[in-house]
Amino acid sequence: MIDQIKKGATHFAAYVKKIIDDFFKWLEDLFKSGKADDIFDNITGNGLYGGKVLSKAELDDWAKILLKKFGTKLKKVEKFDSPDILAQFDPNTNTILYKNDVTEYFMVHEHFHAEEMSKIGFDEYVKDAALFGTKFPNEYTVENLLRSYKREKYVYEQIEKNAKRYNLNPFELRHNYLNLDIYQFHLEKRNVKIPK
Repeated sequence: MIDQIKKGATHFAAYVKKIIDDFFKWLEDLFKSGKADDIFDNITGNGLYGGKVLSKAELDDWAKILLKKFGTKLKKVEKFDSPDILAQFDPNTNTILYKNDVTEYFMVHEHFHAEEMSKIGFDEYVKDAALFGTKFPNEYTVENLLRSYKREKYVYEQIEKNAKRYNLNPFELRHNYLNLDIYQFHLEKRNVKIPK
């Protein structure tokens, strides 16, 4: 009987060793692939700029609020052209597109675009917008830049007013500022007066 216990323990130890070896192999492959940060960010709930990744329940809450307040829909997408984009407002369909790892900051940002469009109307909101595929900033006209600056300025001001409400961290607030500043920089570069 003792021999059977030893034999069983040996097989069990070999089984556990294989599981551990497989786990460490998976971990090694993960780090080599460069995707470890994305996976661990999602495990910890931290996303881009250290923001809180929204859960399914939180996204459902946002969907209800946006639909009720502005008629805006949410739609999950696999990716955007830039990895730094986690959400994007599409005024043509009144939809916020978002990736799986969208943070509250990005949802708040896009929500304020939807809010502004509901206040000023679709025609005013899209007036002088760059055509789809226009490369920023080189292919933007002065009118495109001014329009984008106004849209981002509205969002910037609303986020600054509501930063505590949404519990945004300093990195997210810095991104909010830089997002507006880039348009201001390109307007100044073209000697265009910055609208107040």
